[in-house]
Amino acid sequence: MKTSDYPTLTIESTHTPGGYQGFTTVMVTGPVDHVAVYCDDYLNNWHPMGYSTTARQVGEVVEGVVTYRIWHSNTCD
Repeated sequence: MKTSDYPTLTIESTHTPGGYQGFTTVMVTGPVDHVAVYCDDYLNNWHPMGYSTTARQVGEVVEGVVTYRIWHSNTCD
């Protein structure tokens, strides 16, 4: 997924080592409907059954803008 495909969103990604391959945390902020599309796309690319991917809202929706935290393992082994 290229961040340039989502120009209305602010996307920050961090990788944390540990375990077999560590995990990735993504913070995505933007209009509610755009964030929903991004989260759906992300869950399709990093399927929850293999990578334990979760997407959770962080804080309140303010003036139509929301932040979600996405987390996943970097391996499905």
